[in-house]
Amino acid sequence: MASSTRRTLWLSLLGHFTEIQDKFSVLGSEWKNRYTIMVFLSLIFALQFSHVFAENRVFELKITNTKTKTSRKVYSTLDELQYPFYNHLSRDEYVERVDHWMCWRRPQSMYDPLCKRGMTQEKVKELEGLEE
Repeated sequence: MASSTRRTLWLSLLGHFTEIQDKFSVLGSEWKNRYTIMVFLSLIFALQFSHVFAENRVFELKITNTKTKTSRKVYSTLDELQYPFYNHLSRDEYVERVDHWMCWRRPQSMYDPLCKRGMTQEKVKELEGLEE
């Protein structure tokens, strides 16, 4: 989750929290404190584990130059729509997705090598043929 998205989420949750806290102002301070602690701990727990459900994918991209008619393959965690914005291409180049797969292990840093393709489409078709 991007830091700006996380900050926006925090601000919206805190806004809702203050609205609800104002509604509970008629209760005694003991209940108000219990409620405040419960909501605060819930927010910390929810935001701490929000990254657990992210998926790590690798995309095999083909970058083609229309002038020279040459192409190259690139492996990236960015898809064909995101790649040109982070890695500036010339005006004569366009990107198309060749293949993609999910990585089961989460990288520890952005410099970790990308995972290799586990199962090809041909292997899946072979296994489906064996089951029938």
